[in-house]
Amino acid sequence: MVNQIHLYPVGLQQTEGRVSARCRIELTDSRPVSLFYSVPQDYGPLLTESADPFVVAAVFLAMSHKADLYVHAKISSSLLNNLAEYQTIWSTVRPNSFQAVEICADAEENHSTPVNDHAVVTYSGGMDSNFSAWRHSTGRAGRRKRNLKAAVMVQGFDIPNDEPEMFARAVANSRRMLDSVGVELIPMATNFQSIIPYWIFSHGAGLASALMMLKSGFGVGMIAASDPYSSIYPLLGSNPLSDPFLSSQAFEIVHDGAAFSRSQKARQLYVWDECMRYMRVCWRNKQRDRNCCRCDKCIRTILNFRAVGLPRPPCFERDVTLWQIATRGPIGRIKHIFFQEALDDARKNNMAGSWVTLLRIILPIYGFALKFTPRTW
Repeated sequence: MVNQIHLYPVGLQQTEGRVSARCRIELTDSRPVSLFYSVPQDYGPLLTESADPFVVAAVFLAMSHKADLYVHAKISSSLLNNLAEYQTIWSTVRPNSFQAVEICADAEENHSTPVNDHAVVTYSGGMDSNFSAWRHSTGRAGRRKRNLKAAVMVQGFDIPNDEPEMFARAVANSRRMLDSVGVELIPMATNFQSIIPYWIFSHGAGLASALMMLKSGFGVGMIAASDPYSSIYPLLGSNPLSDPFLSSQAFEIVHDGAAFSRSQKARQLYVWDECMRYMRVCWRNKQRDRNCCRCDKCIRTILNFRAVGLPRPPCFERDVTLWQIATRGPIGRIKHIFFQEALDDARKNNMAGSWVTLLRIILPIYGFALKFTPRTW
């Protein structure tokens, strides 16, 4: 008997000033789990009743269980076609973790069109999402410009659902930034991360499903690039290769900004006063609405500004020391890549200093040590 996971969309529900879209997922052992996305009632009309976002969300669940996915609803045939290639990518890159499976549905929708050309971007308040919001809202994206109208900030990703006050404070700072460039902020909540495994690989699908949930109001969803094209390997969950295959005819997923390193983004964002005051890159700080200035992500972001000759922006209350760079910085495969990028940008811009010398010394040492480190995720 073929293993199967069954997905049952429940539809939209209104409770306590919020509108939720839910589905019930029956795993291979018949154990049910419930996946939800919710927004404040004012944004309820943007939520779709289509099952497509739930299929995008569940694809990694099916691949990791090596079980076919049966959707008890109508879904887009164009999405199914794209997800076949999406699964091929991940089952090839990570064959020990994922297997391509069949996705079937009660019915398929063959012809669908976007509701409009309006775009919504995933938004955390950090460097990458602010860069996408900035360049598309201010006309700096050239021929790549999208008609950006809104950003969606999701509770349940980097800020847990059981910290509503922290999320509210982070949303308030994000609104200060986005209001200054005429982009509306839509707060959303989901339990995706607690339901779907392998977050380091599945988060691209999580971002795309949150965007697609808003397809009653938007025709384009933008995922801000975390890595430039020069550093997309090893392949992580959101990347320019696999993200576009999360699209359908009615809703396009765009991976935005991969032509730029983080230091190049820092250079462009420095003229945006609100961003420099309220940008939040940190997800380790107990105060979720600000930067700790001590974790590896805060450290490398401060170095991204140094790499283009810019001073530390006010959103980082404290500077970092050489000791902190050496002991909290490029320790680990992914961290090593980010710090190497900062050093490369410093070299291109003829930057000098003790931190540059330090990275020149420790990065080769840490890189050599990684050769003897198990490739665990």
